[in-house]
Formats: sequence, C-alpha cells, structure tokens
Amino acid sequence: MSEDEYWKEYSPEARAVLQKWIAPILDSVRRAYETGERNKLMTALFVCCLFQIEIPAWARKAIILAFGSTPKTWDDVFGRPIPKGKSVTAHRRRQRMIEPVTKRVRELHAAGKSIGPELFETVAEEFGSSASTIRDIFYDREAVKGLNFLTKAKEAAKVMANELGPDADDAQRIAWVNQNRHGYTDILTDILKSRTKK
Repeated sequence: MSEDEYWKEYSPEARAVLQKWIAPILDSVRRAYETGERNKLMTALFVCCLFQIEIPAWARKAIILAFGSTPKTWDDVFGRPIPKGKSVTAHRRRQRMIEPVTKRVRELHAAGKSIGPELFETVAEEFGSSASTIRDIFYDREAVKGLNFLTKAKEAAKVMANELGPDADDAQRIAWVNQNRHGYTDILTDILKSRTKK
C-alpha cells in the first residue's frame, strides 16, 4: 500500500462501516479520558482522523470547553506528549527505533539465536545503542502491540488488494471487509489494547 493510499478519502459507506467497528474503541478511550488520562483526547482525535470518522460528542465537547477556557498550555488539554523529565530527542530516537529493532531481534531469533543478553548486545552494536535500551524496546508491550497493529493492517490491506485487484471500488472493498470481519476485528482489538493502556 502506497503512502498516498493512506490519504485517499473513504466513501460515506466505508466510513459508516468503520464508524460502527471503531465505536467500542472510542468508548474505551472515553472511559480512560474520564478517569483523568487527558492524553486520551488526542488518541480519540488520532483514531477519528486516521479512519476518517466522526469525532464523538464527548471529544468535541472537551475541545470546545478547553478552547473556551483559554488553557495555560495545550498540555492542560491533551496531557504531556512526553513524560516530565524525559528527553524529547531520546524519545523521538526511541520511537524511530521501535520497528527496526523489533524486526532485527525477530530476524536473529528466527535464525537460531536465543532471545537474551547476547542477542540484545549484538543488536545494540548494530544500532549504536545499549543492550538495555534494545531489551526495553523489544519488551515494551505497547511498542510491540503498536507494531503488531501496523503489521496486521498492512497484511490485511495486501490480502484485500490481492483478492480484489487494483480496480476494486469502495463497494467491493466494503463487501470484502464484511466477509472477512474477524480479521479486521482482531486489528481493531489490537488498536484498543495498544492505544488505551499507559
């Protein structure tokens, strides 16, 4: 799937299907937001923009109230994007490393190396990092779940493209998704788990 396809506008029918399937995820995000996790407001906006669906009423209300109250900083509205005391540069570097590090650890493991200090040291040398950082990245549950979501989403898109061909229209894609709902449900469940946990 090319990057341009991520920005392609979905048809109203496709959006209706996505809205229905993502509603439970947004409900879970709302509950987390209501318990004080302000960063979940940004999660809701991200999910809605990604899947081109309507922003739920609770999120619209939160944004309108925040804008009207003239917050001191946007962190007061959306929470801190990076925890206090953490380096922005280090955080960005770690985010960029998640996918390639996890992939490399899995490659070496598939080639027969056992997952442990020696493997992490090997990967650390390749990436110019420490073995403890590589270990933490690999075992970070949210990072791995996020990677699994992206991998599953790409796999599902490839399967659909192979089965339907390049000339499929939105109606055919919607029908395919309905026939293969279990696969998409798994993907959305992964989003729910990875996006609603700290």
